[in-house]
Amino acid sequence: MTTFFFLSHKMIIRVCLIYFLLLWLGIFILEASILFFLFIGIISLFRRKNFDLRNKRAIAQTILYSPVFGKCHSVKTLEDSQRVVLNVGFIDLYGLYASGTGEFVEVRHEENEGCHMKLKAKSNDSVQFSFISRFSFFPAQVFLRAGDKVKLGANIGYLPFGGKVVIDLPLNAKILLKPKDKVKAFSSLLASFNNEEL
Repeated sequence: MTTFFFLSHKMIIRVCLIYFLLLWLGIFILEASILFFLFIGIISLFRRKNFDLRNKRAIAQTILYSPVFGKCHSVKTLEDSQRVVLNVGFIDLYGLYASGTGEFVEVRHEENEGCHMKLKAKSNDSVQFSFISRFSFFPAQVFLRAGDKVKLGANIGYLPFGGKVVIDLPLNAKILLKPKDKVKAFSSLLASFNNEEL
């Protein structure tokens, strides 16, 4: 006599529920791991970069370094200044670093226009920085106020998801970048000043 394997309706429902529960749990674990690695990837873009300052502080008196990671977009000479525009890519590191030693005499945050800062050197020359975010709802974050003094390489803020940095230099500065040059914060030379302290 042959016997057939028989499942009751309750058993079929239980097996289906266990199957869908395991399927849902697998999808949940997959989504959680994807979100975790995405979160780690985004956080790594905001990390602070550590620099070896021993050798650079000796020559920092006359050199201005790049404040960001990115690419040089343009170099122009205006009537009363020279302008360098740096682009920070969507996947570049977002940190903003002090380009030289001095005092920030002006710090302004303007809605939809970014953050504007003026660094005054010991020689009374001033360098104007404008940090303009790619998205207006993620503005540039700067941790300084007017009157704060900074040293070369100090972390001064971040530019979430990239944007551009406009730097206005005095006419006596020698620009050391060309358009399309890649720049690294505190590693790439931006400009030099003749016998003047920055």
